[in-house]
Amino acid sequence: MMEMGVVIFWTLYVMAVIAMLAMGVFMLIAVYGKRKSSVKDNTAEGVSVIVVARNDIDELRNIIPALIAQDYPRYEVIVVDDRSSDGTAHFLSTVQKNYSSLIKTVYVREDTPYPWPGKKFSISMGVKAASYERIVILDVADRPCSNSYLTSFMREVGDKRYVIGQCKTRMIKGLGAWWDMLVGYSGRVWAISCAVIGRPFAAQSSNFSFLKSDFLSGGAYMNNMRVPSGEASFLLQGKTRDSVRVMCGVETMVERASVAGFKTLWEKSVRRVAMWRIMSNWYRAAVVVNPVIRLFFLCVVIWGAVVMYDNWLYWAMMAFTVIFISGVYYLTAGVIKVNKMVAISPLTDVFLLPMNIIMRMIAYIRIPARWK
Repeated sequence: MMEMGVVIFWTLYVMAVIAMLAMGVFMLIAVYGKRKSSVKDNTAEGVSVIVVARNDIDELRNIIPALIAQDYPRYEVIVVDDRSSDGTAHFLSTVQKNYSSLIKTVYVREDTPYPWPGKKFSISMGVKAASYERIVILDVADRPCSNSYLTSFMREVGDKRYVIGQCKTRMIKGLGAWWDMLVGYSGRVWAISCAVIGRPFAAQSSNFSFLKSDFLSGGAYMNNMRVPSGEASFLLQGKTRDSVRVMCGVETMVERASVAGFKTLWEKSVRRVAMWRIMSNWYRAAVVVNPVIRLFFLCVVIWGAVVMYDNWLYWAMMAFTVIFISGVYYLTAGVIKVNKMVAISPLTDVFLLPMNIIMRMIAYIRIPARWK
């Protein structure tokens, strides 16, 4: 009986190690793989940059000057004021007087007859107001990393209809920020890797681009308007490598701050689960593969620590796998510009991964009825 238990353990352990190593190799190949776009000069095309703000006047004071300073020859900035009450409307009207040919404003009033509050509705209003076919979405809290951001962006687009850019993380103080970085990093690289090989399923809603005609002809967000998340992910459903481009270059990045506190993390988790419930089967499978493999490895390692504590081969295999995955995280962190401390993620998984899964399960149960 004991021998059978040993055989079962080693079978599962080898499977877990192989799965972890394969996942690491996949991410390395994808992130470091060639991401060349088709040869096409896009710098003569017009670009509509859409920024949604709701009581974000301080953030607008930072991002608008950064957008005005762009050296791209033909673009417009559309700011959607989503029912703000902090003086945003007055600020935008003042800015627009000085930059009437560049800044366009769209107002979603508090008494709007449409029953869909949230960013998706505001983005839709911004897209309808756009003068150009190429749309770029930026979060109000993000910053282009240089004045040539739009120029570099359009040189990379090629003939792709959807473009996934990257956000350089600006770390802030707080345990919530570190939790978000360490737990969410692996999933972020996994999503990038899947997009690079031609199976995109998720992207951040900032530094994301698409064509206006595709957005309007595809029904936009009409089937998921109530879910306050997934502005980019919903548009990527069913898309392939022929239409999607992933950019990781420094000149095409924007900078963003990490999530600040646990309350924000909780709200973020609920929104992601709400989105997960109504996504395609491919999205659901892709989302769970990464944490399932890591949880499988973690459980087998803990089991082995109890029954194989004096076996050198067990410890050698575990050490090699952890070091290899840590190396993968360290190398890929350099490509997508996040803190290289994510290399300790395989160690923090012992504590953070189970807690994060429990948090997601609770979030699944407590999703507000209006989002279901």
